[in-house]
Amino acid sequence: MTQTISAASEEEANPLVLWLNGGPGCSSLASALTEIGPCVVSSLHDGMEANPFSWNANANIVFLDQPANTGYSYGSYSVKNSKAAARDIFMFLQLFLKAFPQLSTTQLHIAGESFAGHYIPAVAAEILTQNKVYHFTHIKLQSLMIGNGWVDPRIQLRYYEPYGCANDSRYKPIFDEATCQKMRNVLPTCQKLMNACYKYQNSITCVPAAVYCQKTQLGPYDSTDRNDFDIRLKCQRESELCYNITDSVNVWANKLKTRQELGVDPSKGVFTTCNDKIAYRFALSGDMIISYAPQVIEALESGVRVLVYAGDMDWTCNWYGSLAWTIALEWSGQHGYGEAADLKWYSSTTGKLAGQSRVYKNLMFLKVNNAGHWVPYDQPEHAMELFNTWLNNRTLV
Repeated sequence: MTQTISAASEEEANPLVLWLNGGPGCSSLASALTEIGPCVVSSLHDGMEANPFSWNANANIVFLDQPANTGYSYGSYSVKNSKAAARDIFMFLQLFLKAFPQLSTTQLHIAGESFAGHYIPAVAAEILTQNKVYHFTHIKLQSLMIGNGWVDPRIQLRYYEPYGCANDSRYKPIFDEATCQKMRNVLPTCQKLMNACYKYQNSITCVPAAVYCQKTQLGPYDSTDRNDFDIRLKCQRESELCYNITDSVNVWANKLKTRQELGVDPSKGVFTTCNDKIAYRFALSGDMIISYAPQVIEALESGVRVLVYAGDMDWTCNWYGSLAWTIALEWSGQHGYGEAADLKWYSSTTGKLAGQSRVYKNLMFLKVNNAGHWVPYDQPEHAMELFNTWLNNRTLV
Protein backbone atom coordinates (compact mmCIF):
# COMPACT_ATOMS: atom_id res chain seq x y z
CA MET A 1 0.00 0.00 0.00
CA THR A 2 1.10 3.58 -0.55
CA GLN A 3 -0.19 6.80 0.86
CA THR A 4 -0.15 10.50 0.17
CA ILE A 5 0.18 12.54 3.34
CA SER A 6 -1.07 16.11 3.55
CA ALA A 7 -0.03 17.71 6.83
CA ALA A 8 -1.73 20.91 7.93
CA SER A 9 1.19 21.65 10.22
CA GLU A 10 3.45 19.86 12.62
CA GLU A 11 1.32 20.73 15.59
CA GLU A 12 0.32 17.56 17.42
CA ALA A 13 -3.01 19.12 18.36
CA ASN A 14 -4.30 18.94 14.80
CA PRO A 15 -6.59 15.94 14.24
CA LEU A 16 -5.62 13.09 11.95
CA VAL A 17 -7.96 12.28 9.06
CA LEU A 18 -7.79 9.05 7.09
CA TRP A 19 -9.43 9.48 3.67
CA LEU A 20 -10.68 6.45 1.72
CA ASN A 21 -12.13 6.46 -1.77
CA GLY A 22 -14.56 3.78 -2.85
CA GLY A 23 -15.00 1.76 -6.00
CA PRO A 24 -14.00 -0.71 -4.72
CA GLY A 25 -10.63 -0.22 -6.33
CA CYS A 26 -10.62 3.58 -6.80
CA SER A 27 -7.61 5.62 -5.78
CA SER A 28 -7.83 8.13 -2.95
CA LEU A 29 -5.36 10.20 -4.94
CA ALA A 30 -8.32 11.13 -7.15
CA SER A 31 -10.00 12.98 -4.28
CA ALA A 32 -6.71 14.50 -3.21
CA LEU A 33 -6.18 15.90 -6.71
CA THR A 34 -9.72 17.00 -7.55
CA GLU A 35 -11.53 17.72 -4.28
CA ILE A 36 -9.88 18.19 -0.92
CA GLY A 37 -6.09 18.07 -1.27
CA PRO A 38 -3.80 21.11 -1.03
CA CYS A 39 -3.29 21.05 -4.80
CA VAL A 40 -5.63 20.02 -7.62
CA VAL A 41 -4.92 19.02 -11.19
CA SER A 42 -5.37 21.51 -13.98
CA SER A 43 -8.09 20.69 -16.46
CA LEU A 44 -5.57 21.42 -19.22
CA HIS A 45 -3.33 18.49 -18.20
CA ASP A 46 -0.38 20.83 -17.70
CA GLY A 47 0.20 20.58 -13.98
CA MET A 48 -1.20 21.54 -10.60
CA GLU A 49 -2.75 24.56 -8.95
CA ALA A 50 -3.35 25.50 -5.33
CA ASN A 51 -6.69 24.47 -3.85
CA PRO A 52 -8.18 27.32 -1.77
CA PHE A 53 -10.73 24.89 -0.34
CA SER A 54 -8.34 22.20 0.82
CA TRP A 55 -9.32 20.26 3.92
CA ASN A 56 -5.77 20.18 5.28
CA ALA A 57 -5.85 23.69 6.74
CA ASN A 58 -6.85 22.32 10.14
CA ALA A 59 -6.00 18.64 9.90
CA ASN A 60 -3.29 16.16 8.98
CA ILE A 61 -4.78 14.09 6.13
CA VAL A 62 -3.68 10.69 4.89
CA PHE A 63 -5.00 9.63 1.48
CA LEU A 64 -4.71 5.84 1.34
CA ASP A 65 -4.77 3.76 -1.83
CA GLN A 66 -6.28 0.42 -0.91
CA PRO A 67 -6.86 -2.51 -1.33
CA ALA A 68 -3.51 -3.53 -2.80
CA ASN A 69 -3.22 -2.71 -6.52
CA THR A 70 -5.46 0.33 -6.25
CA GLY A 71 -3.90 3.49 -7.67
CA TYR A 72 -0.20 3.63 -6.84
CA SER A 73 -0.34 0.70 -4.41
CA TYR A 74 0.71 -2.77 -5.36
CA GLY A 75 0.94 -6.23 -3.87
CA SER A 76 0.95 -9.91 -4.76
CA TYR A 77 -2.26 -10.79 -2.91
CA SER A 78 -5.93 -10.08 -3.55
CA VAL A 79 -8.45 -8.60 -1.11
CA LYS A 80 -12.04 -9.65 -1.83
CA ASN A 81 -14.17 -7.99 0.84
CA SER A 82 -14.38 -4.94 3.09
CA LYS A 83 -13.61 -6.77 6.33
CA ALA A 84 -10.32 -8.06 4.93
CA ALA A 85 -9.57 -4.57 3.64
CA ALA A 86 -10.29 -3.17 7.12
CA ARG A 87 -7.75 -5.49 8.71
CA ASP A 88 -5.09 -4.26 6.30
CA ILE A 89 -6.04 -0.63 6.89
CA PHE A 90 -5.78 -1.14 10.65
CA MET A 91 -2.28 -2.58 10.30
CA PHE A 92 -1.34 0.32 8.02
CA LEU A 93 -2.47 2.74 10.75
CA GLN A 94 -0.34 0.89 13.28
CA LEU A 95 2.73 1.21 11.05
CA PHE A 96 1.92 4.83 10.24
CA LEU A 97 1.61 5.82 13.90
CA LYS A 98 4.89 4.12 14.68
CA ALA A 99 6.53 6.09 11.88
CA PHE A 100 4.91 9.33 13.09
CA PRO A 101 4.64 8.87 16.87
CA GLN A 102 3.83 12.56 17.37
CA LEU A 103 0.41 11.76 15.83
CA SER A 104 -0.31 8.70 17.96
CA THR A 105 -2.13 10.69 20.65
CA THR A 106 -4.28 12.74 18.28
CA GLN A 107 -7.91 12.12 17.47
CA LEU A 108 -8.61 10.10 14.33
CA HIS A 109 -11.45 10.84 11.93
CA ILE A 110 -12.16 8.37 9.11
CA ALA A 111 -13.70 9.96 6.03
CA GLY A 112 -14.50 8.95 2.49
CA GLU A 113 -17.02 8.56 -0.31
CA SER A 114 -19.14 6.03 -2.14
CA PHE A 115 -18.06 2.42 -1.48
CA ALA A 116 -16.12 3.81 1.47
CA GLY A 117 -19.57 3.48 3.05
CA HIS A 118 -18.46 -0.14 3.44
CA TYR A 119 -14.82 0.53 4.27
CA ILE A 120 -15.34 3.20 6.91
CA PRO A 121 -17.69 1.23 9.22
CA ALA A 122 -15.55 -1.88 8.75
CA VAL A 123 -12.38 -0.02 9.76
CA ALA A 124 -14.16 1.54 12.72
CA ALA A 125 -15.25 -1.89 13.94
CA GLU A 126 -11.73 -3.23 13.53
CA ILE A 127 -10.27 -0.33 15.52
CA LEU A 128 -12.81 -0.70 18.32
CA THR A 129 -12.04 -4.41 18.55
CA GLN A 130 -8.27 -4.08 18.37
CA ASN A 131 -8.17 -1.21 20.88
CA LYS A 132 -8.91 -3.88 23.46
CA VAL A 133 -5.67 -5.68 22.53
CA TYR A 134 -2.87 -4.11 24.52
CA HIS A 135 0.03 -4.91 22.18
CA PHE A 136 -1.39 -2.54 19.55
CA THR A 137 -1.15 1.24 19.63
CA HIS A 138 -4.47 2.55 20.96
CA ILE A 139 -6.22 4.61 18.30
CA LYS A 140 -8.39 7.51 19.46
CA LEU A 141 -11.27 7.10 17.04
CA GLN A 142 -13.30 10.30 17.20
CA SER A 143 -15.66 10.27 14.22
CA LEU A 144 -16.75 8.82 10.88
CA MET A 145 -17.62 10.94 7.84
CA ILE A 146 -19.47 9.03 5.12
CA GLY A 147 -20.14 10.95 1.90
CA ASN A 148 -22.77 9.58 -0.52
CA GLY A 149 -21.99 6.19 0.96
CA TRP A 150 -23.03 2.69 -0.08
CA VAL A 151 -23.79 1.33 3.40
CA ASP A 152 -27.07 -0.61 3.57
CA PRO A 153 -27.92 -1.73 0.01
CA ARG A 154 -31.20 -3.45 0.82
CA ILE A 155 -32.66 -0.18 2.06
CA GLN A 156 -30.94 2.03 -0.49
CA LEU A 157 -32.20 -0.09 -3.39
CA ARG A 158 -35.77 0.81 -2.43
CA TYR A 159 -35.15 4.46 -3.19
CA TYR A 160 -34.07 4.53 -6.83
CA GLU A 161 -37.65 4.53 -8.07
CA PRO A 162 -38.84 7.21 -5.58
CA TYR A 163 -35.82 9.38 -6.35
CA GLY A 164 -35.99 8.90 -10.11
CA CYS A 165 -39.75 9.40 -10.30
CA ALA A 166 -40.15 12.38 -7.96
CA ASN A 167 -40.84 15.78 -9.44
CA ASP A 168 -38.85 17.78 -6.89
CA SER A 169 -36.27 19.59 -9.02
CA ARG A 170 -35.82 21.01 -12.49
CA TYR A 171 -33.93 17.82 -13.43
CA LYS A 172 -36.66 15.41 -12.34
CA PRO A 173 -38.56 13.24 -12.82
CA ILE A 174 -35.86 11.23 -14.54
CA PHE A 175 -38.19 8.46 -15.78
CA ASP A 176 -41.56 8.34 -17.45
CA GLU A 177 -44.48 6.73 -15.63
CA ALA A 178 -44.22 3.44 -17.51
CA THR A 179 -40.63 3.01 -16.38
CA CYS A 180 -41.52 4.00 -12.83
CA GLN A 181 -44.32 1.46 -12.68
CA LYS A 182 -42.05 -1.29 -14.01
CA MET A 183 -39.47 -0.50 -11.33
CA ARG A 184 -42.18 -0.68 -8.66
CA ASN A 185 -43.50 -3.99 -9.99
CA VAL A 186 -40.12 -5.76 -9.77
CA LEU A 187 -38.92 -4.23 -6.50
CA PRO A 188 -40.54 -6.98 -4.34
CA THR A 189 -38.48 -9.62 -6.16
CA CYS A 190 -35.35 -7.54 -5.66
CA GLN A 191 -36.12 -7.24 -1.95
CA LYS A 192 -36.80 -10.96 -1.64
CA LEU A 193 -33.41 -11.73 -3.13
CA MET A 194 -31.78 -9.13 -0.89
CA ASN A 195 -33.39 -10.70 2.17
CA ALA A 196 -31.74 -14.01 1.29
CA CYS A 197 -28.41 -12.26 0.77
CA TYR A 198 -28.62 -10.55 4.15
CA LYS A 199 -29.58 -13.78 5.87
CA TYR A 200 -26.82 -15.99 4.46
CA GLN A 201 -24.21 -13.44 3.26
CA ASN A 202 -22.42 -15.55 0.69
CA SER A 203 -21.80 -15.39 -3.05
CA ILE A 204 -24.52 -17.94 -3.82
CA THR A 205 -27.25 -15.67 -2.44
CA CYS A 206 -25.73 -12.23 -2.92
CA VAL A 207 -24.45 -12.34 -6.50
CA PRO A 208 -27.88 -13.15 -8.03
CA ALA A 209 -29.45 -10.44 -5.85
CA ALA A 210 -26.87 -7.92 -7.03
CA VAL A 211 -27.35 -8.79 -10.70
CA TYR A 212 -31.15 -8.65 -10.57
CA CYS A 213 -31.42 -5.49 -8.48
CA GLN A 214 -28.75 -3.70 -10.49
CA LYS A 215 -30.60 -4.48 -13.71
CA THR A 216 -34.10 -3.60 -12.51
CA GLN A 217 -33.52 -0.66 -10.15
CA LEU A 218 -30.37 1.05 -11.45
CA GLY A 219 -30.45 -0.24 -15.03
CA PRO A 220 -33.17 2.10 -16.35
CA TYR A 221 -30.87 5.04 -15.73
CA ASP A 222 -28.37 3.79 -18.32
CA SER A 223 -30.66 4.74 -21.19
CA THR A 224 -30.78 8.40 -20.06
CA ASP A 225 -27.13 9.05 -21.00
CA ARG A 226 -26.83 11.12 -17.83
CA ASN A 227 -23.85 11.10 -15.51
CA ASP A 228 -24.25 8.35 -12.91
CA PHE A 229 -22.94 10.69 -10.24
CA ASP A 230 -24.73 13.90 -11.16
CA ILE A 231 -28.16 13.90 -12.78
CA ARG A 232 -27.56 17.41 -14.13
CA LEU A 233 -24.73 16.32 -16.42
CA LYS A 234 -24.24 14.20 -19.49
CA CYS A 235 -21.89 11.26 -18.96
CA GLN A 236 -18.52 11.72 -20.61
CA ARG A 237 -18.33 8.10 -21.77
CA GLU A 238 -14.75 8.33 -23.00
CA SER A 239 -13.50 9.16 -19.47
CA GLU A 240 -13.36 7.14 -16.25
CA LEU A 241 -16.36 7.70 -13.97
CA CYS A 242 -18.08 9.94 -16.56
CA TYR A 243 -15.81 12.93 -15.77
CA ASN A 244 -13.12 14.43 -18.01
CA ILE A 245 -11.24 15.55 -14.90
CA THR A 246 -10.22 11.93 -14.30
CA ASP A 247 -8.21 12.16 -17.53
CA SER A 248 -6.26 15.01 -15.95
CA VAL A 249 -5.61 12.91 -12.84
CA ASN A 250 -4.36 9.98 -14.90
CA VAL A 251 -2.13 12.18 -17.09
CA TRP A 252 -0.50 13.87 -14.09
CA ALA A 253 -0.15 10.64 -12.09
CA ASN A 254 1.57 8.86 -14.99
CA LYS A 255 4.16 11.55 -15.70
CA LEU A 256 7.65 10.20 -15.16
CA LYS A 257 8.58 13.24 -13.07
CA THR A 258 5.54 12.74 -10.83
CA ARG A 259 6.31 9.08 -10.25
CA GLN A 260 9.98 9.80 -9.55
CA GLU A 261 9.19 12.54 -7.03
CA LEU A 262 6.65 10.34 -5.23
CA GLY A 263 8.93 7.31 -5.23
CA VAL A 264 6.57 5.16 -7.28
CA ASP A 265 8.15 2.03 -8.75
CA PRO A 266 8.18 2.72 -12.53
CA SER A 267 7.79 -1.00 -13.26
CA LYS A 268 4.40 -1.24 -11.59
CA GLY A 269 2.33 -0.27 -14.60
CA VAL A 270 0.03 2.55 -15.56
CA PHE A 271 -1.91 4.47 -12.93
CA THR A 272 -5.70 4.41 -13.40
CA THR A 273 -8.24 6.14 -11.21
CA CYS A 274 -10.08 2.85 -10.67
CA ASN A 275 -9.05 -0.81 -10.98
CA ASP A 276 -12.04 -2.76 -12.29
CA LYS A 277 -10.44 -6.10 -11.40
CA ILE A 278 -10.77 -5.27 -7.70
CA ALA A 279 -14.43 -4.31 -8.10
CA TYR A 280 -15.03 -7.60 -9.91
CA ARG A 281 -13.51 -9.63 -7.05
CA PHE A 282 -15.63 -7.79 -4.47
CA ALA A 283 -18.73 -8.35 -6.59
CA LEU A 284 -18.08 -12.10 -6.89
CA SER A 285 -17.62 -12.39 -3.12
CA GLY A 286 -21.03 -10.80 -2.47
CA ASP A 287 -19.51 -8.11 -0.27
CA MET A 288 -20.74 -5.24 -2.41
CA ILE A 289 -24.38 -5.65 -1.41
CA ILE A 290 -24.23 -6.76 2.22
CA SER A 291 -24.92 -4.22 4.94
CA TYR A 292 -22.33 -2.43 7.04
CA ALA A 293 -25.01 -0.69 9.08
CA PRO A 294 -24.30 -2.99 12.09
CA GLN A 295 -20.78 -1.58 12.23
CA VAL A 296 -22.17 1.96 12.14
CA ILE A 297 -24.40 1.04 15.08
CA GLU A 298 -21.39 -0.33 16.96
CA ALA A 299 -19.56 2.95 16.42
CA LEU A 300 -22.52 5.03 17.59
CA GLU A 301 -22.99 2.94 20.72
CA SER A 302 -19.29 3.32 21.46
CA GLY A 303 -19.64 7.09 21.46
CA VAL A 304 -18.07 7.68 18.05
CA ARG A 305 -19.62 10.63 16.20
CA VAL A 306 -21.05 9.74 12.79
CA LEU A 307 -21.74 12.18 9.95
CA VAL A 308 -23.56 10.98 6.83
CA TYR A 309 -23.73 13.55 4.05
CA ALA A 310 -25.09 13.33 0.52
CA GLY A 311 -25.30 15.59 -2.50
CA ASP A 312 -28.87 15.99 -3.68
CA MET A 313 -27.99 15.52 -7.38
CA ASP A 314 -26.33 12.11 -7.04
CA TRP A 315 -28.03 9.10 -8.62
CA THR A 316 -25.65 6.31 -7.62
CA CYS A 317 -26.06 6.74 -3.84
CA ASN A 318 -28.97 9.17 -3.74
CA TRP A 319 -29.85 11.15 -0.65
CA TYR A 320 -33.31 9.53 -0.31
CA GLY A 321 -31.68 6.18 0.38
CA SER A 322 -28.94 7.66 2.56
CA LEU A 323 -31.44 9.34 4.86
CA ALA A 324 -33.57 6.19 4.94
CA TRP A 325 -30.78 3.88 6.12
CA THR A 326 -29.79 6.29 8.88
CA ILE A 327 -33.39 6.39 10.13
CA ALA A 328 -33.53 2.57 10.07
CA LEU A 329 -30.43 2.15 12.28
CA GLU A 330 -31.44 0.16 15.36
CA TRP A 331 -29.39 1.99 17.96
CA SER A 332 -30.25 3.51 21.32
CA GLY A 333 -30.98 6.87 19.70
CA GLN A 334 -33.17 5.54 16.90
CA HIS A 335 -36.44 6.99 18.17
CA GLY A 336 -34.98 10.41 18.93
CA TYR A 337 -33.24 10.57 15.58
CA GLY A 338 -36.38 9.47 13.76
CA GLU A 339 -38.37 12.23 15.45
CA ALA A 340 -35.71 14.91 14.96
CA ALA A 341 -36.55 17.87 12.73
CA ASP A 342 -34.90 18.47 9.38
CA LEU A 343 -33.38 21.94 9.68
CA LYS A 344 -32.24 24.25 6.91
CA TRP A 345 -28.51 24.87 6.70
CA TYR A 346 -27.53 28.39 5.63
CA SER A 347 -23.82 28.63 4.96
CA SER A 348 -21.93 31.08 7.14
CA THR A 349 -19.38 31.29 4.32
CA THR A 350 -21.61 32.10 1.35
CA GLY A 351 -24.92 33.01 3.01
CA LYS A 352 -26.69 30.58 0.68
CA LEU A 353 -29.13 27.81 1.58
CA ALA A 354 -26.58 25.01 1.50
CA GLY A 355 -28.71 22.05 2.56
CA GLN A 356 -30.65 20.51 5.41
CA SER A 357 -29.53 18.56 8.44
CA ARG A 358 -30.93 16.15 10.99
CA VAL A 359 -29.05 15.64 14.26
CA TYR A 360 -29.62 13.56 17.35
CA LYS A 361 -26.89 12.81 19.88
CA ASN A 362 -23.82 11.62 17.93
CA LEU A 363 -25.52 10.99 14.57
CA MET A 364 -25.94 13.65 11.90
CA PHE A 365 -27.35 13.46 8.38
CA LEU A 366 -26.76 16.30 5.95
CA LYS A 367 -28.22 16.80 2.48
CA VAL A 368 -26.01 19.16 0.48
CA ASN A 369 -27.79 21.23 -2.14
CA ASN A 370 -26.62 21.41 -5.75
CA ALA A 371 -24.02 18.69 -5.35
CA GLY A 372 -23.57 15.29 -6.92
CA HIS A 373 -21.69 12.22 -5.71
CA TRP A 374 -18.52 14.20 -5.01
CA VAL A 375 -19.73 16.97 -2.74
CA PRO A 376 -16.36 18.75 -2.29
CA TYR A 377 -15.91 18.83 -6.07
CA ASP A 378 -19.30 20.45 -6.70
CA GLN A 379 -19.59 22.59 -3.55
CA PRO A 380 -16.02 23.21 -2.33
CA GLU A 381 -16.82 26.17 -0.06
CA HIS A 382 -19.73 24.46 1.63
CA ALA A 383 -17.81 21.20 1.94
CA MET A 384 -14.87 22.91 3.62
CA GLU A 385 -17.23 24.67 6.01
CA LEU A 386 -18.91 21.37 6.79
CA PHE A 387 -15.58 19.65 7.40
CA ASN A 388 -14.14 22.32 9.69
CA THR A 389 -17.40 22.62 11.63
CA TRP A 390 -17.51 18.85 12.13
CA LEU A 391 -13.91 18.64 13.27
CA ASN A 392 -14.60 21.27 15.91
CA ASN A 393 -17.76 19.45 17.05
CA ARG A 394 -19.96 22.45 16.34
CA THR A 395 -23.41 22.56 14.79
CA LEU A 396 -24.17 23.90 11.34
CA VAL A 397 -27.64 25.23 12.17
